[in-house]
Amino acid sequence: MRKFRTMVRLLFCNSQFRTVQKFILIFVVVILFFMYIQERHSKEALIDLALGSKNVEDLVKPYNDTLILNGLKFLGTTAGKEQRKNAFVVIVVTSLPGSEQRRSIIRETWGNKAFEQYGATVVFFVGRPQSLETLAKLHEEVRRYQDLIVDDFTESYYALAIKTLRVMKYFQLHHPKSKFLVKTDDDVFVNVQNLVHYSYSVNKEMESRLRNQTSTSYFIGGVIHSGREPHTWNPFSKWYAPSEVWNNVYDKVVDVVESSKTSETSELQLVHQSKLETKTVTVNTKSIDKTQYPPYAEGNFYILSDETVTAILKVSVNVPLYHLEDVYVTGVLATWVLGIEKENIPFISSSSNIFPRFSYAWFKLFTSPKDIIAFHCDNYVELMPSMYLESRIV
Repeated sequence: MRKFRTMVRLLFCNSQFRTVQKFILIFVVVILFFMYIQERHSKEALIDLALGSKNVEDLVKPYNDTLILNGLKFLGTTAGKEQRKNAFVVIVVTSLPGSEQRRSIIRETWGNKAFEQYGATVVFFVGRPQSLETLAKLHEEVRRYQDLIVDDFTESYYALAIKTLRVMKYFQLHHPKSKFLVKTDDDVFVNVQNLVHYSYSVNKEMESRLRNQTSTSYFIGGVIHSGREPHTWNPFSKWYAPSEVWNNVYDKVVDVVESSKTSETSELQLVHQSKLETKTVTVNTKSIDKTQYPPYAEGNFYILSDETVTAILKVSVNVPLYHLEDVYVTGVLATWVLGIEKENIPFISSSSNIFPRFSYAWFKLFTSPKDIIAFHCDNYVELMPSMYLESRIV
């Protein structure tokens, strides 16, 4: 053992060995540096490919109906169409063209049409498929279920802001009498009865405040995050944000807010002068911090009032698109530009889970399944049938 220690000591003290150590260390650092550069360029290229000009008018076309397929048009009876169009709460489930199995699970559980009696309707929203074969399948799905919407845009994780604004446009054009839009994902379980009950209570409170002229008709509810910093330094993060892209959004927001203070006819002032508004919302640019994201609602489930949808769509044309849709839509546009406060809704679990089944079991220790409003299954949609049975109230 003593001889071995002596040999190791001599080896580490050897100048040639130390030279090899330094070479290996330099080699590893160089490799990591090039990996960092490659990943950064790759992510930036994907963001540029998805968002292009970052111009809302070009990519969202907020004033045009761009739908390829609309399930509402396949409803047989006029009464059925009117009930779906005028539902108090419209739940739009964002999905992918090839995710038919997820849509089927939702239709068989929490999204079944029996809940329309409570004043809610569920529709699925997807982008343009890449093949004619998939388009034919979607056409058949639309004819069979009348609940699928296909819009004319290219699907991409980095284009979710485009998708969400198009969801809002769909709501505004095709559900003009509906009061609330719920934007959610196809791996989220929703208790429709609890959701509608909560929405009616929010609407009643909003109407009361409007009569007393103590509030606006804006509402955003969900799981609210505050104080989060942009991931401008880590391209390996799913939420990587190139500093140039984020700085461009920040600078434009400051310009929009500052211009609204000097012009009574600015787009922002006109939005606040909606006939349903009784109290003007003001935004102080000093509260806009470039080093932190504005408070925003977790993207897999949130609720918007109809007036909020209208206002966000109107101001979006003045701010370049940002690839993180929840930050952009409910944070940058809603918080920074419009000054809308958000409400944390109880009985929602929207966090990402490595083990959704265990997460749900833990969630049930503190919350009755019958009280749940929404639960993020995080791709494990097989949980939904058991959750549906456990959470049924009637």
